[in-house]
This record gives sequence, C-alpha cells and structure tokens, in this order.
Amino acid sequence: MKRVNSMIAGVLLGLVSCLAQAEVAVLVHGYLGSADSWEQSGVNSVLVAEGWKRAGILRADPYGVELVPVIG
Repeated sequence: MKRVNSMIAGVLLGLVSCLAQAEVAVLVHGYLGSADSWEQSGVNSVLVAEGWKRAGILRADPYGVELVPVIG
C-alpha cells in the first residue's frame, strides 16, 4: 500500500510540476495527522527526488511558531 501511495504521489507531483512553478511548497497535514504523515506516505522522498530541499517543520505552541530545521 505504501508503494502505491508513493506511486500516486509521484504521478500527481509530476503532473503538477508540468503546470506550475513554485519556489516554496507547504505541506499541511489533516486534523489527526502530523509532520510524520508526509514521511510515512512517501511524499517527502518523492519531493526530494524531484529536487526540492527540506527546510524543516513549523511547529506552533502557545508561545508562537518555531522552525525546527531538518538535519541531513
């Protein structure tokens, strides 16, 4: 199932990349999801394979929003 999701994500990203150009992509998970949802589904690996660079994870708490950088 994970492989099917990765293939679907790859096809969708390929179609979108032909139609639009962007410098930044923001992935927003669903209500019960987390930033790890994008790792589990394979979307992050497809984006990296297409040349996108990961900047980090934006995390909100009562004191504000912070950027947690991705190492590696």
